[in-house]
Amino acid sequence: MIIADLDHFKQVNDAHGHLVGNAVLAEVGRTIMESVRAYDVGCRIGGEEFAVILPDTGLSGAWVVAERMRTAVSTITEQALPPVTISLGIAVFPEDANTLQELVRKADDAMYAAKDAGRNTTMAWCDSPQRASAGVGASRNQDGVRSFKKSRTTERERMVNEQSHIAIVPAELRGWPEIEYATQKAVARLGNLATHVDQLASKFPLNSSPVLRSQMRRAALDALTNVACGLEATSAHDYRQLMLRSLCALNELDTFARLGSKSSVVTPSEVSHLALLVQQADHAIRLGLQECPPFLRGVA
Repeated sequence: MIIADLDHFKQVNDAHGHLVGNAVLAEVGRTIMESVRAYDVGCRIGGEEFAVILPDTGLSGAWVVAERMRTAVSTITEQALPPVTISLGIAVFPEDANTLQELVRKADDAMYAAKDAGRNTTMAWCDSPQRASAGVGASRNQDGVRSFKKSRTTERERMVNEQSHIAIVPAELRGWPEIEYATQKAVARLGNLATHVDQLASKFPLNSSPVLRSQMRRAALDALTNVACGLEATSAHDYRQLMLRSLCALNELDTFARLGSKSSVVTPSEVSHLALLVQQADHAIRLGLQECPPFLRGVA
């Protein structure tokens, strides 16, 4: 979760009036929503404070999104509005909190720590002085901020490194956690699909449909292998090609599955479940392609 708060917003209202203040809030809200991903949930939670929920996102991904939000707000070019900045706090479930209330509180504490650190900055709960001094109600003094700054980079790098073994994305796509998220989801769904295909294929009589058995297994394995290789692609072009090959393998699998469904050894429910797994995997792969930065998207 990310919580963001406008810096010195009272001064904006005092100097320019509440109508301009309302326009600033609307423009900041619009800018925040343009900076997050399609499946993130953003809202205004009161006054000049905003919150964004990022599903299935670790600290490194949340940090990238928060910095994108901060930069976008600080560079708003609407001439009729005064320049503004935001301070942001990050808390991660379940590493930092086990309940929604605790998650909100810690993200809010991290945001206040960002303000104490000078405003127009991002602070994660794991980096904050509050955590260093055992959390709840800790004083937000400048000495604590300065002393803890020495370890904040090391802590953040540790969290990023812990996630680095999960997915490696091409250099051109680093800083786009939505691609990492979609690709990891595709790998998980294709793993389930390959297991189900293997169970289904084993039901076909070996002497009557050996080719179909091997074709189904090969197509499922090809789809999984291409996406898994996509996590370690060395360029955005290679990533796209691997994802597209995986989609082709899924289409082949769907064709083979339809042929296999004519066999009496496969139940309609098994066929329906297979079709659902194919559809879910297809959706996850296409999401990764669609979430590519516009200049890398091309035609899927």
